[in-house]
Amino acid sequence: MTGETEEVHRKRVGPNGYFKRLPFDSSRKRMTTGMKVGNQDMLFMNGASEQILASSEAIQDMKTNEIRKLTPELRNKIETELQNMARKGLRTVSVAYKLVDGNAIARQSNTVNR
Repeated sequence: MTGETEEVHRKRVGPNGYFKRLPFDSSRKRMTTGMKVGNQDMLFMNGASEQILASSEAIQDMKTNEIRKLTPELRNKIETELQNMARKGLRTVSVAYKLVDGNAIARQSNTVNR
């Protein structure tokens, strides 16, 4: 909330800390939520793994927390594994996040989706 009054902050992010919501859309196969986490504005996407992977630049190892660049080789390896799971009838959902400027995102929209 750096430099913002409580009133300005609540107007920007809403009572639940959300500053942007794009509900699940079957054509996009994902949903997006922007929210304040601590003092950082973040976007979270979740949905079809193929869609999330297509818009990702890096991955985070959940065991070590290491963030690695998503190289073409690593992307192909993940896509192959997703295809193998789909052939077995398994559905996958992925989650991604990005640090953002919530003020800029809120200004791009006439209304804040809640």
